[in-house]
Amino acid sequence: MKGADANTIVVGTDGSDCAEEAVRWAIGEAALSGRRLLIVHAWSWISDAMVTPFDRPEGKKVGAAILHRAEREARRHGVEVQTRLFEGPAAKGLVEAAHGAAMLVVGSHGYGRVTRAFLGSVSRECVRHASCPVLVVPGHPAPASQAT
Repeated sequence: MKGADANTIVVGTDGSDCAEEAVRWAIGEAALSGRRLLIVHAWSWISDAMVTPFDRPEGKKVGAAILHRAEREARRHGVEVQTRLFEGPAAKGLVEAAHGAAMLVVGSHGYGRVTRAFLGSVSRECVRHASCPVLVVPGHPAPASQAT
């Protein structure tokens, strides 16, 4: 997978609330800084944080819809945007996509069985292995009545 250039902000999304916060932050930063935005979604039949656990046709369809919504929002804010949908482990793909980028933006947690057991596994791997600065956007804490 080809990396981005120094005028690009890369953001990963799986459609979760936390990932949507990361996308909104990245759109705002791209609009303010005049940088381009690359929105990335990983999908696989293997459940992994930031990877949509569907079969191949459904995973690709769901991933494309997630990217389309994010792309529409970026364009609404006047941001030059590209999207990338790939099959495979999210952290590896995000790190590769962000090679050479201005920054990588990810949410602190997302969907998937692994996420429920180890919150933030993708964001941790991105922080450890990315060659550019990584911003981890925290999720909003649940109201006290919903906390477990």
